[in-house]
Amino acid sequence: MADSPNDISRLRDLTEELLSQARSGDWDAAVIVENERRPLLYKVFGEVAPGTHVQHRALLNEILTVDREIMQLAQQRRDELGGMLRQVGNGRAALKAYDDNRR
Repeated sequence: MADSPNDISRLRDLTEELLSQARSGDWDAAVIVENERRPLLYKVFGEVAPGTHVQHRALLNEILTVDREIMQLAQQRRDELGGMLRQVGNGRAALKAYDDNRR
């Protein structure tokens, strides 16, 4: 793992913060957190020192569990936005039909 316990602690904190932002629906903030977290992931998991595989596996499992929940939340939000876009499209079509028939 990374030589610095601070990196590992920061990675855990950012992962939890990312989950919190996703749960609250603040996707702009979640993107900012992910942009900070990603380089740290590469730093922590980039080179695995001999004898640290068990620690790496535990940390990676924690992160993967959280990331799965974040992906589910993102999928739900994407579906919601898709529904909104369909409604807007339907509204435009209805307005056009109304306008066409008004003449």
